[in-house]
Amino acid sequence: MKFILLFTVSVLCAVTSFAKNNIEPPQNNRVRCSDKPYPPEECQEDRDAALKSGCIDGDDLRKLVEYGGCPLCDRRNEYRGWCAAGCFVRGTKILVLDIETDSQIWIPIEDVIARQSQYKIVGLKKGVTVSSLEFAAYPIRLSTVGPEHEPLVVPEHEPLVVIKTENQRTLGITKTHRIMLASGMLVPAEMLNKGDQIVAEDGSVDTISEISNPLTDDDVFNLSVETDDIESHLILAEGLLVGDQYLQSLNGSNIQLIGQ
Repeated sequence: MKFILLFTVSVLCAVTSFAKNNIEPPQNNRVRCSDKPYPPEECQEDRDAALKSGCIDGDDLRKLVEYGGCPLCDRRNEYRGWCAAGCFVRGTKILVLDIETDSQIWIPIEDVIARQSQYKIVGLKKGVTVSSLEFAAYPIRLSTVGPEHEPLVVPEHEPLVVIKTENQRTLGITKTHRIMLASGMLVPAEMLNKGDQIVAEDGSVDTISEISNPLTDDDVFNLSVETDDIESHLILAEGLLVGDQYLQSLNGSNIQLIGQ
């Protein structure tokens, strides 16, 4: 009888150690949950509310943060899934490692997502500074695709920003997508201004010369890389250092991610 009692208690303890929900891992080509981006501050508020209501528990929360995900809870506070946001415009060239040829090339993001088993994403190594950038190649953890129906920049509720630089670079991203300043600060694109200095692939400084707000009803795209190092979620798009989908989901306006 003593053996049976001890065995029963150990089984109950093991069961209670599991997360409340089976938070599914990232899936390739996950569809965006709506036609508007999920602002990081709202994502964090929804995580906190879901935890408080019992929709998710602490283990679930840790997985959502790891995946850059925002929970979906119904009116009964039951977990229904999670969302990811998309935020590069079609044609944005991402620096990748072609696995077959072992060479680095620039590929439009929609082509990277369509053939992602062929590529790894070039991102920062851990512990680097702005003045001494080093890169490695990381597998794709998650990709997202979905429509965007708002203008490409800054008045209220408008999710995208298109910037041009003095060195003839052009980048179109959602307003909550983060981009690296020359100071090492990671900021949402909606906070950028003409004259701001941003970081190019070789660590040099490029200056924003123009910000515009064209309209689009096309799909937007995003991806995150498979790494536990937060700096390595900084990738290269159109020759500029920007955050991936995971970094876009972090709460807070400005994040000092690496030193100068």
